[in-house]
Amino acid sequence: MKYFILASIAFCLFFQSCKKSDNSSQNCRVTAIRTAITGQFNNTVSGPFYNNANLDYDGLGNLKSLTSSSDTGGVSDFIVKYTKDTVKIITKRYGDYIYILDAKNRIVKAKFGHAQSFEFTYNDEGQIGTATVSQFEKYSFTYANGNLVKVRNEPYAPGEQSLTYEFIYDLNEAAVDVIYDTNPISYIFPKPSLLPAASFFGITSRNRLKGVNVTAEALKYNYLDKNSYSLTYIKELDKLESLKVVAINTYITRSTDYNFAYTCD
Repeated sequence: MKYFILASIAFCLFFQSCKKSDNSSQNCRVTAIRTAITGQFNNTVSGPFYNNANLDYDGLGNLKSLTSSSDTGGVSDFIVKYTKDTVKIITKRYGDYIYILDAKNRIVKAKFGHAQSFEFTYNDEGQIGTATVSQFEKYSFTYANGNLVKVRNEPYAPGEQSLTYEFIYDLNEAAVDVIYDTNPISYIFPKPSLLPAASFFGITSRNRLKGVNVTAEALKYNYLDKNSYSLTYIKELDKLESLKVVAINTYITRSTDYNFAYTCD
């Protein structure tokens, strides 16, 4: 599975113009996140590996930078620059990521360094309808009850690899936007290239994400691989206190534990 990497710290970018998370009732912002990652390959356990990250905001409440205690393993410091119709994320490790916004403040194009380019379209409900990667790799999106439930990546040639993403929700709980892993988009596109841009993808899902199943299949090579993710939330009052994301594929189990600290006005 090409994007089976959960070692990265991935955060939702907060904007006054975008959808608010559960923490907005007290005007609170996440200012620090501690991450512990444990992996298991066969019977060998590695970790936990710890990382501390601090988030800084400008006077308007926009996230402007992340500073990490370890700029390795998919965790990268970044700064964010804004214009009227663009967002630019500058990283030390992965280069620059440029996002072009439409009049409704949604990402319609994205370019990641010298590698991939993305184009997005939206349906009448304001949800992502299609995505095209580097002009030939296409994704289609299916929704139910206001939630993104399935994404299909069509093979670029007959028999080549296709990807199917299926998302499971707790329909009794509202979506949590504190961290990017709780947004279904984060499992489709590579991290950390889209990590600060979750709120610019229009309406993604209204309910809390609790599981993801990903199937990779290539008929030409008789290849089949499956990955699964489970999310466990711990809340204190109206704020998300911690999150555990467990990722499992054929060979590796990876557990990522996030703990959040807030600053409230």
